[in-house]
Amino acid sequence: MIRSLVEGDEVAIENLIRSTDLLRSGWEPTAPPRVPAAVQPLLLRHQLATGSLVGMLDETAGRVGGVILAAELDQPLRGHRTTWVVDEFHVAHPRDWITVGRSLLVSLAARAASSGVDLVLIRTGSGDQAKRETLERTGLTRASWARRKEIGARPATPPSGVRGLVDADETEVAPLIAAAAEHLSPTACAGNASSGGLVVDDGDGPVGVALVRDGGTPGETVIDPLVLCDGASWPLVGERLVDGVEWLAASRGDRAIVVPCGPGEGLKESLLTVLGYELTEEWWTFRA
Repeated sequence: MIRSLVEGDEVAIENLIRSTDLLRSGWEPTAPPRVPAAVQPLLLRHQLATGSLVGMLDETAGRVGGVILAAELDQPLRGHRTTWVVDEFHVAHPRDWITVGRSLLVSLAARAASSGVDLVLIRTGSGDQAKRETLERTGLTRASWARRKEIGARPATPPSGVRGLVDADETEVAPLIAAAAEHLSPTACAGNASSGGLVVDDGDGPVGVALVRDGGTPGETVIDPLVLCDGASWPLVGERLVDGVEWLAASRGDRAIVVPCGPGEGLKESLLTVLGYELTEEWWTFRA
């Protein structure tokens, strides 16, 4: 039976999350850091009491078969009134995804519609194949995903033609940024504000730009957008820009780079794959 969450559910929810995390840790070592186990029930209790967390629970004869938890973004994504983010979506056994998981999705969709939420984003990790198949079969859209790479020591100099973004670049860079694909994910909009960036300029003006986004996971540089002008080569210009991003991230003392990707960015994603960027998360969406 699917029902709304109530006070007192936090211990059962934490037990389910902990058991599924043990499985997830084997295939998703770059999963987002978890709140310490001793704190998790207290945090859940507070979130349920304050209404900052909503969700649905599957329970039959006292056994919890699954849970889906949604939190509202402080600032909805561009063009939307309210955005819910689902980062906790679990079932007790992988075989239950297509039954319990699907029922939880349908119930959350109804709850979102009645609450005036017009966009729901659901995260899957790199190894969540059964969950991914359930989302697809339930009619959700794979809206965006992220590629991540651990980086080493900073090279002595940035690549040839790569320099910092300056105010004088605005006229040429603004159209590139405006035309860049929008990535529907909390990772892509982390902090929203840009703290500078890099361009590729061989003397005739910028032909590629990468912006650094604030507010991501500590120790990670989030780059969005990473975009080239029409006609620029991803294997040539794009690789230099990515090398520059790695140089910049290392100079910031960060240990990893995260690059959001989306539909229609095949050339960019192919380059990132060749350069060692691994798929770490996907964001699926339905519009309530």
